[in-house]
Amino acid sequence: MIVYTQIQDPGPLEEGARWLPCLQSHHVEHTAARKGPLLITHMEALNNYQHSLEPFMEENIYSVGNKSWDRLNAKGFKHIHWYDTAKDVPMVAKDLAPLTWLCGDSHARDFSNYDGVDQLQTYHTELHIPNCNDLAEQNPAHLYVYSPKVLNHLQSIKKWEDTILHYTPSCDPDHHKWKRMESFNPSTP
Repeated sequence: MIVYTQIQDPGPLEEGARWLPCLQSHHVEHTAARKGPLLITHMEALNNYQHSLEPFMEENIYSVGNKSWDRLNAKGFKHIHWYDTAKDVPMVAKDLAPLTWLCGDSHARDFSNYDGVDQLQTYHTELHIPNCNDLAEQNPAHLYVYSPKVLNHLQSIKKWEDTILHYTPSCDPDHHKWKRMESFNPSTP
């Protein structure tokens, strides 16, 4: 069995695979974003945005992740600029600012330090303990982990001797806990 633990529904999966989200998001009260371009590094930030999106439909939207373009397009955004990873967003040259960065409580890259970037946290995450416990009772052949918070918790539960861990670059796994480990980029299909 293959288990995917990301917070966003991955859509149709291959036979023998299961989605078991090990994080859950919760709204954070926030003000409306100023009119202008948006930077969205995780779709959960947009999903938890509590104000009208209408003022942003004609603005430049900078997004990260291979599925974000389709999701933003489906919501009606017209000017979507997609980047493979947060590291690829060219903020060093300040080409994109001023803009509002919609984000959660953890991220691979902190854009708030750049001039012209307004950070707007729309959600926070916490472990989904029932799903983590359910996962611990299984012995998946392959486990895809996207968050250091999830990885650290799963490693604290047990040793996963029969499981090949697939982990994102933001994770730092303990190789003694896994059958084998392989790093992967979730933005690469």
